[in-house]
Amino acid sequence: MVSEELISVFYPFNRLKNKALKKLMAISIVQEYKKDQTIYKQGDAPDYFYFLLKGRALALSEDKEASGQIELIRKGICFGIISLFTGEPHSVTVKSIENSIVLKIEDNKFKDFIKTNPSLAFDFSAILSKRVKRRLNVPKRIFQSTAIFVLALDSNKDTFKYVNNLAVLLSEKGLRKVMVAELSEEGLSSSAVTGKEINFFKLDSGFKEEKMDYFTEKGKFVDYLHFEVEQNHVDMLDSLANFLLENYHFILYVKRLRPAAGGLRLLSVVDHLQIVVNDNVDSAFRTYRFVSAMRQNKRTPFAVKIISFEGKKEKFPAGKKSAPNLERIILSRQDHLYFEVLSRIYRELSEKTIGIALGSGGAYGIAHIGVLKVIDRHKIPIDMICGSSIGSVIASLWALGYSYEEMEEKIEILGKKINLFSLFGFSLSLKGILRSRKLESALREIFGNKTFNDLKHNLRVVTFNFKKRRITVIKEGFIYKAIAASCAMPGIFEPVDFKGNILMDGGILSPLPTKTLLNNNIKKIIAVNVIPHREDMKELYSKKMPRFNIFHFIFGSIETMQQEFIRDSLEAADIVIHPNFEGLSWTDFSRISEFINKGESAASLKIEGLKNLAFT
Repeated sequence: MVSEELISVFYPFNRLKNKALKKLMAISIVQEYKKDQTIYKQGDAPDYFYFLLKGRALALSEDKEASGQIELIRKGICFGIISLFTGEPHSVTVKSIENSIVLKIEDNKFKDFIKTNPSLAFDFSAILSKRVKRRLNVPKRIFQSTAIFVLALDSNKDTFKYVNNLAVLLSEKGLRKVMVAELSEEGLSSSAVTGKEINFFKLDSGFKEEKMDYFTEKGKFVDYLHFEVEQNHVDMLDSLANFLLENYHFILYVKRLRPAAGGLRLLSVVDHLQIVVNDNVDSAFRTYRFVSAMRQNKRTPFAVKIISFEGKKEKFPAGKKSAPNLERIILSRQDHLYFEVLSRIYRELSEKTIGIALGSGGAYGIAHIGVLKVIDRHKIPIDMICGSSIGSVIASLWALGYSYEEMEEKIEILGKKINLFSLFGFSLSLKGILRSRKLESALREIFGNKTFNDLKHNLRVVTFNFKKRRITVIKEGFIYKAIAASCAMPGIFEPVDFKGNILMDGGILSPLPTKTLLNNNIKKIIAVNVIPHREDMKELYSKKMPRFNIFHFIFGSIETMQQEFIRDSLEAADIVIHPNFEGLSWTDFSRISEFINKGESAASLKIEGLKNLAFT
C-alpha cells in the first residue's frame, strides 16, 4: 500500500494541499509491474496518466529506422502524458526493467483533476516542455531533453573550459547526445580556448533544418554550433530551440550577460540557468540586478546556480548579502577536486543524484560510521547526506570531512561529555529534565563554531518543530545548534530555541529522513535504519530484563511509535541497510567498535545493490 505521504514528496504533487492530495489518491490506481513486464506498447491508445513511484522502466522505440532504447525512466517521472493531452497513440513502448510500482490515473479523471487544480496545469506544462513530441513520419529518438543556459558575466577561458568539460561528461558518462550552442558575440568566443576558426550560423527568417548539418561541428563526444541572431529575427530562436530539443538530450546554450540582440529570449526554453562569475564588484552587482529583475518578472521557473572558481568569491553589495538566495558552486583549481564537483553537477542534470538518510536510534546510530566506511571504500558518490537525532551527529561529522578515526574519537568524547552512562543509572524518582544548554555545550566542544558554510558535502539536519507540529529541516547556521535540536529527546532534554522556533528530536516525526532527500531533488536514496524491529526488542527484553528507569520508558515509547513512520520512509528508499544489533543496547555508547563493525557488515551485504544504484 502506497501512502499519501510518499506521493506528496514528488514534484508536482508536493504542491497540493491535503484535501487535493486525498482526492488524487481516491482516483489513483497503484499497480506493481514485474521485471520485463510491458506497461504500454508503441501505438497503443492513451488510457492512463502514469507516474513511476519505485523501480525503473525503459522507453523503447519500435520504429524500423530507429529501434532500440531511448530513455531510462526513474522514479518520480511521469510518462504517457503527451499522448494523453494530444489523443495520439503512444510513440514509444515502456517496459519495467525491475520490479516497479506505478501510479495510474484514468484519462478523463486525470484531466478533470487538472481542471480543479489549475496550479498543476502550469507544472505539467513545464514537464511537457522537456518532452519531445514525435513528428509525423519522423522516428522518435529523444524521450526528454534538458536545456541549460550558461551565462558568462565576463570574457574568460574558465567559462568555456567548464562548459566543454561538462558537455563531454554528459555525453561520455551519460551516453547522451549533447550540443553546445554558443550565441557568438564580440569579446566572448570559444575560439579563445580552441584557437580554431569558427564557422558562424546566422539565424534569420530563412532558417532551415537542412542547413544545420553544414554549420554543426561534429565532435567525438559533443556537437558544437556557433550562431548569431539579429534583433529583428529573435523569434527564430524558438525554431532553433525546437530543432535542438528533438535531436539532443542536453543542450548547453552559452552567452555573455550583456544587452545584445535576442539572447535572453532563450530563458523561456531552458530548464537550468548557470551564471559564471569572476571576483569583482561589478560582477556581483550585475548578478544581483539580473536575478532580482527576473524574480520580479516571475521569470525563474528554472533552477538557478552561480558557478565560480576557487579563489574567486562573489562580493555582493552591502545590505544585499542574502539576496539573491542562490546555490553557489565553487570549482577548484585542482583537477581531482574540480572533476569531483563537476561530476556532482552532471548527476544533478542527469537526474542521478544520490542521497543517504541516517536514522535515529541512540547508540545504535554509531553503526552509521561503519556504513559510510563501506560506501567511501567503494567510491559510491553521495550528493546529500541527511540525519535525524544521532544520525545528524554522524552525518555532520562526515559532511565536514572528518576522518573515520576522528569520527570515532568525537563520538567517544560526546558520550562522556553528556554523561550518558551515569545518566541512565538514575532511578524512576528522577524529577525534571536536562537543560538544553548542557547538550549544546557538549556538541559545541565537538563541532566548535563551524557552520553549514564549512561543509564539504551537502547536509540536512531534521528536527521536530513543536509549535508548528511538523518537520523543520535545518541547512544553515551553527552546526552544533542544529544537532542539539535534532537530538533533544522529549522528556530528557529541553527543546532548543532556534530562530524563534521550539525544536526537538527529529526522530519524533522523521526517524528515517528519506523524504527530506526526495524534497531536495535527490533521485536515488540509501536508507540506514538503525532501530531494531519490534520483534527483536521483545526478544531482547524477554532474555534480559533491565532495571527500567524513566529513560527506558521514554525511549522505548518513542521507538515503538517510530516503527510506523519508518515503514512509510522505507517506501521512498532504493536501498535499505539495517544492521543486526543482537547483544547490543541503545545505551551502549562505550561499545563503539562493535557498532561500527555491525554497520560495516550490513553495508557489505548490500554492496552489489549500491554499485548498481550508483553506476547505472
